[in-house]
Amino acid sequence: MYNLIKIIQDANPKRAVANLSRRVIKLGEELGETCEAYLYVTTEEPRKELTWEDFREEAIDTAIVGIDLALTKLPIDEDKTPEEIEREVIEVFEQKLNKWRRQLERGQDATQREKHV
Repeated sequence: MYNLIKIIQDANPKRAVANLSRRVIKLGEELGETCEAYLYVTTEEPRKELTWEDFREEAIDTAIVGIDLALTKLPIDEDKTPEEIEREVIEVFEQKLNKWRRQLERGQDATQREKHV
């Protein structure tokens, strides 16, 4: 996991808040392509010849853009280095994964909201 975040961090060293809106829109585009691939793979008579491999590829594109956005130096990060932002992203990633695991351990669908007890 940490290697993947580091690879994405290193792949786009010029990420900036100045083009954040374009990258947020790109995330929406990638998510749309993931949904489209799923729709056509699961449709009995698809109009496009998309495969489960296409679906997986689009899901990975979506994840990469999402992680890239999370690594962006935001206005709240003025005094932080890229390494500090990377550490914070990993920390939040771990928190979210732990939440996901707790839900799975309770037999819940990990896509459902966690109940606060």
